Amino acid sequence: MPHIIEFKHPIKRDEYQLHTVPAGTNLAEWIKESLPASASLQATINFNKLDDLDVLLGDYDAVSLKPKLGFGIDWVIWAALAVSVASAVYAYSQMPDTGANQDTQQASSVYNYNGQGNKPKMGNPVPVQYGRMPHYPDIISPNWWEYVGNEQYYYQTFSKGIGKFQIHEHYIGETPLSHYSSDIEVRVYQPGELVDHFPHIVWTSKEVGSADGQGGLTLEGVTADWVSEKQAQETKFRDRTVELWVQKSRTSTQRHGDGDRTTSTYSWWEKEVWPWATGQHVVITSTTQTDLMFEGNLHFHDMGDDGDIIDPDDLPDQIENPLGWAFVNVGQRIIITGAGVNSGTFVVAKKLDGNRIEVNNDSGQPVTNFTPMSNVFSRIYEATTNDGTYVCKNDSGSVWLVNSDTLEEVPGWPGFKTMGSETALLSVLERDVEAQWVGNFLTVPSDAVAQDVGVDFLFPRGLGEMNNDGVIVNRSIKWEVRVRPAGSTDPYQSHEFTLTKADNTPQRVTYWLKKEMGLSPGRYEMGARRVSTVTNSTKVFDEIQWMGLKSVIQSTYRNDHETTITLKIKATNALSQQANQQYWNDSTRIIPVRQSDGLYVEQPSRDIAHAIIDACRNDVYGAGLPDDAIDIDTFMAYHSKWTSRGDFCDGLFDQPTAFWDAIGQLLLTGRGYPRIDFGAVSMWRDEPRSVLCKPYSPVNMTADSFSADIRLIEDDDYDGVEVEWFNPASRKAETYLATVSNQKGYNPKPVKMPFITSLAQAEREGLFHAAVQAYRRTNIDFTTDIDGWESNYGDVVPVSHDAVEWGASGQLLEKLNGDDGNQYLQLTGLIDWEDGKQHYIMFNKGNSGVHGPYRVVKTDVEDIVILIDEPQYPIYAVGETGQKPTEYMFGQADKMYQQCILMQVQQKGEFEVGVKAIEDDPRVDAYA
Repeated sequence: MPHIIEFKHPIKRDEYQLHTVPAGTNLAEWIKESLPASASLQATINFNKLDDLDVLLGDYDAVSLKPKLGFGIDWVIWAALAVSVASAVYAYSQMPDTGANQDTQQASSVYNYNGQGNKPKMGNPVPVQYGRMPHYPDIISPNWWEYVGNEQYYYQTFSKGIGKFQIHEHYIGETPLSHYSSDIEVRVYQPGELVDHFPHIVWTSKEVGSADGQGGLTLEGVTADWVSEKQAQETKFRDRTVELWVQKSRTSTQRHGDGDRTTSTYSWWEKEVWPWATGQHVVITSTTQTDLMFEGNLHFHDMGDDGDIIDPDDLPDQIENPLGWAFVNVGQRIIITGAGVNSGTFVVAKKLDGNRIEVNNDSGQPVTNFTPMSNVFSRIYEATTNDGTYVCKNDSGSVWLVNSDTLEEVPGWPGFKTMGSETALLSVLERDVEAQWVGNFLTVPSDAVAQDVGVDFLFPRGLGEMNNDGVIVNRSIKWEVRVRPAGSTDPYQSHEFTLTKADNTPQRVTYWLKKEMGLSPGRYEMGARRVSTVTNSTKVFDEIQWMGLKSVIQSTYRNDHETTITLKIKATNALSQQANQQYWNDSTRIIPVRQSDGLYVEQPSRDIAHAIIDACRNDVYGAGLPDDAIDIDTFMAYHSKWTSRGDFCDGLFDQPTAFWDAIGQLLLTGRGYPRIDFGAVSMWRDEPRSVLCKPYSPVNMTADSFSADIRLIEDDDYDGVEVEWFNPASRKAETYLATVSNQKGYNPKPVKMPFITSLAQAEREGLFHAAVQAYRRTNIDFTTDIDGWESNYGDVVPVSHDAVEWGASGQLLEKLNGDDGNQYLQLTGLIDWEDGKQHYIMFNKGNSGVHGPYRVVKTDVEDIVILIDEPQYPIYAVGETGQKPTEYMFGQADKMYQQCILMQVQQKGEFEVGVKAIEDDPRVDAYA
């Protein structure tokens, strides 16, 4: 039966599980069913590399499965959960809903100086910050505004990023928010807290006003596009009908045979079309015609009051005619002239004893303000008139008298006094002419429900009226809105607003319809119009504009992973221009910091070690590894070193970044590099190291696999390093040019280190990299057997090879103790001696490195040496049962081997491992 050997680790060969499967098993399907959570695998079948796993296993097949070294690039530092929540929010933003805006990587708002500012970033990763950084948070819900107390307020909501933060200061532009006093209210919500500063998602219509509240729709009122008044050449009143007549004429000329011409004019009257519609009210004035009724002396009596203290109103005054009032009737309209201040038009109210009458004014109120007069020669005229307010009964001039105050029809009206008038003036009652509705507009986008609807109105010239004394007095204005379910023909719900002010400065108001008219949640369409009439006078200022339409889509917000920041901003001339996209803050990330007892405590931290451990452990944006899969001891061992040097890790990930690349950027700030050590995420630091790892020589290299490339200095070589670091003071990237030795810096190699935020640290790292560039110029490449997995990226290894005269090497062939008390070693390789110099030998200690060097002296036999010093570990000759022969390196103290740094360890076959390394150079240590 076929066997499958499942190795648990790419390096450890003693951790495996043996599976026996039936013949004919499909390997790919078996892996899918049995190892669904496995990472990328490398496989062999019968010791041959297997590129395609879709194979059927035979009776005698042996399969080996090993995880590939390292971690997959699919481990990305970005918060998938947080992004999905933010994307739902952005659906209601002001961004165009186009393919170019969706799921598109956007420029960093921190590291791209030209792109700095607050923006919504649909589909982009939620930032992950480490250390202390200035940061422009991303907008996670649409900015919106409203008017409160005639002040405009902006509302903004930001995602600070994943995790918690110690915020040192908030800024808009270059000014700390503390300088704005009460104009800005900022709140910081920790992950999991309910964000309830103001409604979270408020959708603003682009059809009404604008997203920033800078433009609106004027509600025109009732003075546009209607006939306000009409006067005919003759107006005829018959029964209950009004006719408008105009005289027209035509002139014609006739020629006669003798050359004379005769001109004739023909005239006729033509009835005009009645200009108003059924239901409109018409005010008729200037129809009064007079006939003299009386000439003589009159007495005017002020009747005072009745003496009632509680009700001291004046009694109706009286007019006395010594000759009597037989020529008038109650209800008759009369005009009195020649009586000075008592002259006027009156309606006879009562005929009294003593030749006296009481009269009313045109409004029907008793006259109580006559000035006492006696024997005043006056004339009384009968006032025949059809003045009054009428309602149109049809579209052809048939009308009915109504009360001018209530507009209710007067019962039993007998009709007009029959007359024709050349002075009659007819005007439509303005309150009957309805203004045009502005709208309808949708209150919400598609597939959304408005929890509340807000409407904004602006009076750009204020609201008031200037009297003749130049004093602004109250003026009232009325307007209304109507709403109904979107797309329906349901009856409208309407609500009228009234505002009274005496102020010539702009007035701004926002009304929420849930409060004003009890509007329930739903999808609505709505319009607005002005009810009050418009007066074309420079002394009146009551222009109204509909400035905004907005709907509350979501009232509160909660995110279990992100810190949320909200700003309520009182708009001022200086602030409103900056507020939209120029908010940032200075903060330090709070992360779990490992304590000496192994526990984690949340603290603000700039430490490199704690940042890396967090990136490994975090299950939202990191790898979610358990502590056993993290080489915590190594990271913590370097913690004190980094802190003492002033090496910190300050920066953030706001672009999609693979996990391995991410911790590489973090470690670069401490001159470290990530690697896997026995299944755990670990690191190595490029620094002077005295402990050597596994040695390499022709003994454990495959034949003819060794090559050395010594890079000579050429014209196009880099001659220095230009380090790009981030300056938090200027909030932009800056550069430092580092050169050593004879480097001129004309062609520097660019090296980006965005997580470095101090010039001193940038200088240290720049000089070190420049030294590496100048002095480490020999690259070596060789292949070894499977024991190559005992080495790792970053190891310092001794390499011996006769091709480049890096010492001598071989295996221990025989060892024996002589009768003279010396220990003799027989070696397999050729060894050269230099007279007068001390020579040494160093032995391989398996996968633990080397031991030695030990002093040796030569004998008369070329391949036999005397070992002077006692070895600290056992050494084995060829043929010792169960032991691998000990490998050695031989030479003078500084010529036994070349110290190299492994840069790559890569499996090339079932039994071969490719190794790349670079020759170390002690001159680099001066910049360590």
